[in-house]
Amino acid sequence: MSETTIKILKVMLGLTMIIAGIAMLVLPGPGIVFIFGGLYLIATVVPGGKERVEVWRQQFNQWREERRSGSRRTSRKSSKAKRPNEESTPDSGPAN
Repeated sequence: MSETTIKILKVMLGLTMIIAGIAMLVLPGPGIVFIFGGLYLIATVVPGGKERVEVWRQQFNQWREERRSGSRRTSRKSSKAKRPNEESTPDSGPAN
C-alpha cells in the first residue's frame, strides 16, 4: 500500500473510533479510551502531531504526579475532619 492510502485509512479509523467513543459515553463501553485512541491515530497523520502528543503526555504525567502528591496530604486531613453539625455524643437509642 502507498503511504497516502495508509494515512487515509488511519484518519478514517480514527474518526470511526471517535464516533464510536462518543456513542459509548451513553452506551456501555470504554468511550473515553476510544475517543483518545481515535485522536491519537489522527494526530500521527497530521504534521507535527506526534510532537504535540508527546507534549500532552508530558503535561499529563506532570499533572498526575502533582495530584498524587497533593491527594495524600488532603485525604488525611479530610478523613479526620468532622462535619460542623455532627455531635460527638453517641446516639442514646430510639426516641419514644
